[in-house]
Amino acid sequence: LGSNAKGLHALEYLLFDDGGGRTEALAKMTDATTGTARRAYASRVAPVLAAKAAELFVAWDASGENFAGSVASAGGSSAIYPSTKAAVDDFVNQLNVAADRLQNTEIGYPFGKKTGGTPSPEAEASRRSDASLADMTATLDGIRRVYLGDAGKRGLGAIVAGRSQAADAHMK
Repeated sequence: LGSNAKGLHALEYLLFDDGGGRTEALAKMTDATTGTARRAYASRVAPVLAAKAAELFVAWDASGENFAGSVASAGGSSAIYPSTKAAVDDFVNQLNVAADRLQNTEIGYPFGKKTGGTPSPEAEASRRSDASLADMTATLDGIRRVYLGDAGKRGLGAIVAGRSQAADAHMK
């Protein structure tokens, strides 16, 4: 099964109703005919999500895979990044991927940009839980914090600007 069938959106589909509200979603989960299957599927999807969250925690945890340490030691002892340039390039590329996905998928499809001008509200990513706007805002905020910095700390943009003003202007 793909990520949409076993990820957050699958669980969202089971826990939230598309327009019917909480009462209707609860009714579907407790329905004598379909409720058992919905609850069983939810109970199988939730542990997969918990395992993915645990993997992510270990990847970033200093006593685990210590990704932040690998970034900090780029060009030195990092097993992931043989140079600072490799780390910067990877982060810039991932920021571009996130921005592109937000523009073209999260916004583009529902508003018709990718469907020949015909709006497709069903393509809204988190429509059932009414979290699409919050999700998009969090993505934009993450991009901003990584690139521009946060809480008085310099961001990736300071490194990019030091190497190429044109690239920095393009990113901004």
